[in-house]
Parts: sequence; C-alpha cells; structure tokens
Amino acid sequence: MPNNTDKSGANYTARIRRIAALQGATPANPSIGVQALDAQLGKLECCACRFNWNGSPIQLAYQKAVGTDVFFTAVFANAYGTVVPEFPGIVASLCGRRVSIIETLYSNNAGTLSVSYKISTQTPSYIPASITQQIVLRVTCEGVSTIYDSIITFLVPVDYHTECS
Repeated sequence: MPNNTDKSGANYTARIRRIAALQGATPANPSIGVQALDAQLGKLECCACRFNWNGSPIQLAYQKAVGTDVFFTAVFANAYGTVVPEFPGIVASLCGRRVSIIETLYSNNAGTLSVSYKISTQTPSYIPASITQQIVLRVTCEGVSTIYDSIITFLVPVDYHTECS
C-alpha cells in the first residue's frame, strides 16, 4: 500500500482514484496527467448544490435596541449558490386591536441565511409573541435555479413580547 504522503506520479494518482471511488465519484480518465486529474476530481467537491431549511418554529434571539426599535434575529436556512429572497407579508400574533410595526431584514453570510426583525415599540405598536412569514428563495447553482418556499413561525423571547389583555 503506498504511503499517504507520497505525491509522486503513479502512486499519487492511484491513491486519488481510490479516494474518489470510495466517495462515489466517477472514475478519472487514466490518460491525463496528475495536475489535470487533481483539477477533474476537485471539480466534484467544488460546487455541491445543497439547501436546507431549519425546522419551524424557530426561536428568535434578541439582537439590540436602537431608539424605539428592537431587533431580533435567527438563522432560518443554509444554502450553497446564489440566493435571491422574497419575504411576502408578515403575520404577527394578535394583541387586541393593536398593530405591530415590523420590518424584515435579511443577511447571507457564506451560505448561512438569517432573518432579522426590526419591531417598533412606539405606541400603538407592540412586540408580538410570534411572527409567521412566508419565505421564498430562488437558489441558483451552476446555472440551475430552484425555488424553495416555506411558511416559518419565529418565536419572540418571552422577556420581550408585549403582554396583551
């Protein structure tokens, strides 16, 4: 069995082919050189298109307060590729006749998709116990676009939502 640190032509190529075969990769062309083989096998790892939602309901975390606004945030999905989000309508849990003034903010940090809610505490607004929102994402990877759509309920930490009577 060749040493795993051996990077000489035939032994290195054979080891890379075994690793690729164990991972279910297509066998590499045996007539190409070692650097070309590396490039061919590397392509299999480079751009795996993956997407997953976090389960609903999702607990929001307090982020900060700025003036009369309070911010809460949570990671709702992970995606690899280009992501274009849409956030149609927000539905806040009810609190009598009061109205909750909420703005959706979005971030994508290296494929970790987060939503933040900016909620006004200025009267007559209130901080709801939960926020339910449809989230539509177009994820494009290697030229192929897929639409993902989910309705997610986000729970506001108990210490922050408004008591309703």
